Amino acid sequence: RNLIILINNIFLEVIDKLEYELKFLLSKLDVGFQTNVQEIRIRASNPIIIKCMGENYYVNKFGNAVKHFENNLYIVSEEQINLSFKRMCNYSIYAYQDQINNGFITLKGGHRVGICGTAIEKNNEIINITKITSLNIRICHFISHVADELISSLLKEKLRSILICGCPGSGKTTLLRDLVNQIADGKLGKFYNISVIDERFEIAYGFLNCPIDVFGGYTKSKGMMMALRTMSPDIIVCDEIGTNQEVEAISNALNSGVKFIATIHADSEDDVYKKTQIKKLLSFGAFDSIVILDSSEKMCKIKKIIMVN
Repeated sequence: RNLIILINNIFLEVIDKLEYELKFLLSKLDVGFQTNVQEIRIRASNPIIIKCMGENYYVNKFGNAVKHFENNLYIVSEEQINLSFKRMCNYSIYAYQDQINNGFITLKGGHRVGICGTAIEKNNEIINITKITSLNIRICHFISHVADELISSLLKEKLRSILICGCPGSGKTTLLRDLVNQIADGKLGKFYNISVIDERFEIAYGFLNCPIDVFGGYTKSKGMMMALRTMSPDIIVCDEIGTNQEVEAISNALNSGVKFIATIHADSEDDVYKKTQIKKLLSFGAFDSIVILDSSEKMCKIKKIIMVN
């Protein structure tokens, strides 16, 4: 019951940043439904679409979630999009400009908001996004004990590097948080120095009382090098790896004996092995285990564990 209340509070925390009428409408959704919401997608002149337990729902004018298109669906206005966006930026868009240029902003608590609008480019780089027409809010969940299986099956005998793979919404980051949280709490029988590279300010939500070093806002490649120089980590943690710079940083760090816990976007085991950067990392021996999540089930459902080394 306490967990349901906590997750419900997270949902209310997220919608608090929306335009007032939208906030009131979504607050009327069934409490049980609220606890399982993964995404809230709002588009100008279109109905609200909510992803819950892998299914998409519309929201009608009465604050009910419905699966099928109907005449009573609530239609979002352009003005509501603009006001919601300003509230999410705390009425200081300039302060969020770097994030906006990358197509998202991160709310307090680690919730990521994808932005769709008109890009303004200069020298082949996006310097602003204007005329916002769509916002996609991905709700950050902290759920305890979802990493119990990994703790018992992979880490009881020795510390391993783990790559967590899954499609968007499968619970990669949620699983990552709990795994790191349990390691930091001494569940393995000893304490390790853990450096979390939190480029988008999403991972560290829920780590407030844990002995973890958080590098917030660093690019993953620079954060890894900074962690090695300053914190002597046993474990480096990061989310959504895949660029050439990140691969190079990980390969350089391997000589220091550091273990890695990371995630990537991959729909299947075949998809994992098709990714050039991941093949490079595996050839370097960067990861001892690969964890494949089942996107067709509930969040954090482990489909397969592959032992690499």
